[in-house]
Amino acid sequence: EHKAWSNFDAIISINKLEKDKVRKVIPSKEIYFCPMGVDLLNWTYSYAPVRPLRFGFYGGLGGLVNQRQALYTFNEIMPFVWEKIPDAELWLIGSKPPEHIRNLEVVDNRVHVTGFIEDVAPTIAGMTAIFCPWEGVFGFRSRIIEVMALGVPVISSPDGVAGMGLSDKKGILLAESPLEFAKLAFQLVGSRAFANKQSLLARETVE
Repeated sequence: EHKAWSNFDAIISINKLEKDKVRKVIPSKEIYFCPMGVDLLNWTYSYAPVRPLRFGFYGGLGGLVNQRQALYTFNEIMPFVWEKIPDAELWLIGSKPPEHIRNLEVVDNRVHVTGFIEDVAPTIAGMTAIFCPWEGVFGFRSRIIEVMALGVPVISSPDGVAGMGLSDKKGILLAESPLEFAKLAFQLVGSRAFANKQSLLARETVE
């Protein structure tokens, strides 16, 4: 990959950490920093959490990385959530879920695996929050921006937003353990004012 970079006249980076890394490898090349964004006309503010409460994971489920994140959400985070909110639902939103992900609906009827959805925005808008337990600081993470544009708070690992120019408590809530993910979810549930503030900050940050 490093060798390939040198073959181009210029490089476009969508992440600040990636820009810094490219600069060290090819210091003489032109590098443009263009952070990830979305068309705000297509992703309109629409936060409207429903009951029973819904928490989501959002990302294509055909790849191993997102499958691991989805399973981590189910196996590690949601048990803490279910201790206090037993009727809370977990929605795994993404295309191409394999059989072992789809089977989670059989294991626990509070889990919903959507598969591909043509217009995903109305489904996400009903979530209280989206979990993003991402590991690793590089990768294409436009899904976070899409969720925030809708005004839905994101509870993320620090890795999940590394280099993206996003700040804790501004539509993004940072957690480093399953219990921390759950506690932030409880904070959103317990204070509508806090949830609404984070919702508006999420949209404002994307704008």
